[in-house]
Amino acid sequence: MKVVGGGCAGFSTKLDLVSEYDSEKDLLEELEGVKVVVDKRSALYLEGAKVDYYSDLNKRGFIVNVPGTKTTCGCGSSFSF
Repeated sequence: MKVVGGGCAGFSTKLDLVSEYDSEKDLLEELEGVKVVVDKRSALYLEGAKVDYYSDLNKRGFIVNVPGTKTTCGCGSSFSF
């Protein structure tokens, strides 16, 4: 997981499936039995973030809620600090 520039509010999160990680660039965390690789440069921005999965009529997929954001876009896919 990492924070990338983009979206109408300035930043967005990116989730990828990876089979290995670079210990110089990434942090490896285990949260509730799930291994999560976080880009070290993004770790500060993602402190306290919560990842939820939705599967209903209005929402489907992973949603990352990042605390401390000042604004979000209308669809909720990007944010700013």
